[in-house]
Amino acid sequence: MSETVTASATLKGHNDEVYSVAFSPDGKYLVSSGNDHLIKLWDVATGKELRTFAGHSAWVRSCTFTPDGRRIVSGAADATLHIWDINTGETTKVLKGHQGEVFAVATSPDGKYAASGAQDKKVRLWDLDKGKKIVSFKGHSELARGVTFSPDSSFIASTSYDKSVRIWDIQTKKELRVLHGHSAYAVGVSFSPDCHYLASTSYDTTIKIWDFQTGEETKTLTGHGYQVWQALWTADGKHILSSSTDTYLKLWNLSTSKDIKTFKGHSDIVSWVETFRLAVLII
Repeated sequence: MSETVTASATLKGHNDEVYSVAFSPDGKYLVSSGNDHLIKLWDVATGKELRTFAGHSAWVRSCTFTPDGRRIVSGAADATLHIWDINTGETTKVLKGHQGEVFAVATSPDGKYAASGAQDKKVRLWDLDKGKKIVSFKGHSELARGVTFSPDSSFIASTSYDKSVRIWDIQTKKELRVLHGHSAYAVGVSFSPDCHYLASTSYDTTIKIWDFQTGEETKTLTGHGYQVWQALWTADGKHILSSSTDTYLKLWNLSTSKDIKTFKGHSDIVSWVETFRLAVLII
């Protein structure tokens, strides 16, 4: 039976829906973005808001830190990505090229790249330091909803409303593999820490686990009542934390494919979840 866990802290500051959260690499800070066009930086230990980043002209769908923790990358419905200096709060670069809302951004573990997925169906790879596009990956037939880098920074995985998960090779700049299995929009995607597996989420209410090398579906996790937005691995690779429209977060034991904890406290859709080591903090 799944254990029920309640929230230990609530961070308040946004005046509209919060779309995305991300921990800093050292776990001391949290960044959030939302429908109010703003990005906010929080102190994890105290729960205090430290800084607000303003510059996007529309809702900010996604945000994340660079691996050195010095910059924040955000993507918004104004079709741009912004790179922010965490200390000054200023935009250092604006990345343009997408023709439509940017739904997802990610930074590579080696700190060289950013990736974005957008309404224009494209996944773009960017040079973080130069602020320039390296390549635009084409293959999705509907909007690109999620993006993530492999732990070795060699591959990008993306999800789309075309129900597929696609893997892109950064070195060859080509599509490596297409994973089919979801019966509705595919939304979230993440690599396991050892790069052996992928987890994807969907409007079909499931989380699917895929073998990265073969592209085969190895597990389907069921238990959420509505769309599953995000599923992230814990550092040991043994568990996954998921978020859903059903307002719950669930922690899954991958050896049994069962949810072992249910986190309650939200009164509306939980669209994003972020893990740091084995700690969990949710806005």
